[in-house]
Amino acid sequence: MIINRASQATQRQIRTISTSRVCRGSDSHSHGYDDGSNEVYAPANLLSAGWLKLFGFAGLSAVALSAYSSTQDGKEPFLTRYLSYNKSSTEESKTNSDKLLALKKELADETLLMSDAHRPTLIRLSNPGTFEQASPHKIAVGSQSDLSDLKVKTNKE
Repeated sequence: MIINRASQATQRQIRTISTSRVCRGSDSHSHGYDDGSNEVYAPANLLSAGWLKLFGFAGLSAVALSAYSSTQDGKEPFLTRYLSYNKSSTEESKTNSDKLLALKKELADETLLMSDAHRPTLIRLSNPGTFEQASPHKIAVGSQSDLSDLKVKTNKE
């Protein structure tokens, strides 16, 4: 038989400690989540049977591994022997790290170059007729450039 705690909680009134108001329909175990199924589940914690078995297996495995890999008869532990056998030499490691450093430096230079590269800004006049509006009088010789071959472009060009 499933216990209907939601209906029991609505029947009673619980006075909270922090305030003196009466809260209706709350249960100390519901935490405000009601999925409407009215089923009661076991609380989730790490002391359930499945978790205890897992922790026990992990602990026994750690003890067995440490006993197996400990130094026996002057031999190094298994993991140390495995890593020393499969590890590359110092010179090869240094060569590989130097190559990687050179590749990363080249990539950084290319990224910096591409991030700084941009098209020059074009300054367009909203009224290009200002070139013809200047007065030809009282202009000193050589103070004005020749604008006879000037081509004014629109924004669409």
